[in-house]
Amino acid sequence: MKWYPNRDDVKELIDQLYIRYPHGFYVNAKKKMKNAKGAAKYIGRYLARPAIAEYRIEKNDYNSVYF
Repeated sequence: MKWYPNRDDVKELIDQLYIRYPHGFYVNAKKKMKNAKGAAKYIGRYLARPAIAEYRIEKNDYNSVYF
């Protein structure tokens, strides 16, 4: 990958994300990012917290989530 510096900590983070999210994830980025650092910061906000608060989930039957 050419957009990030060749650092072991960055490679380790990417490896951990592939393990944690084997099916990937989607980020709705409406505006163009000017650089990789800004894009990583934007995406990081969504990785740090869930899309919906856990207390709002009423039921989970492994096929659907009800809130």
